[in-house]
Amino acid sequence: MVIVDADTILDSQYSRELMRFAPLEDKAVQSYDGMSNEFENWLTRLAGLLTRSRYGIAMPLKVHAGLNVPLTGDGTVLGTTLLRREPWRVETITEGWELSAALFSTGALQPALYAALALRSHPGTRRYSERPPPTPPAMQCGVGWSACGPPSSQDVVPGRGRPVMSRSWIRAL
Repeated sequence: MVIVDADTILDSQYSRELMRFAPLEDKAVQSYDGMSNEFENWLTRLAGLLTRSRYGIAMPLKVHAGLNVPLTGDGTVLGTTLLRREPWRVETITEGWELSAALFSTGALQPALYAALALRSHPGTRRYSERPPPTPPAMQCGVGWSACGPPSSQDVVPGRGRPVMSRSWIRAL
């Protein structure tokens, strides 16, 4: 079973590369999560930087140090035998972390095996998502945007001169 979001674009060689890890029935594999439009604008560049930092630097370093690396949800491949033995009960928004902790704690997912499988960044095992361009604040609220318009003087932290998010801005998000 491969978990993907609605905005996921699988690499054309994804399934072929995934078969390098066969048999997959009793394994969990985390795909590299990239972006298809990384250099489109400042927001996509930032998201791309964070993605590359996580999948290209932080996770491999954790694996090399022998630490558990959580499944991230999108792009996770879960074997059917593994799921039958260790049912996945999604109870919070951090379902990937929950599943990882459960699999590691029961011994169903060994760090060494997971490291060997999950973090090989073969070009074909990547999946991509596309981030939308940034939306001007006036457009974020749609109709009646003035109710949550730009920060006013009341939205500044006293003594610091920094804008903070007002309740109206939080509602808009």
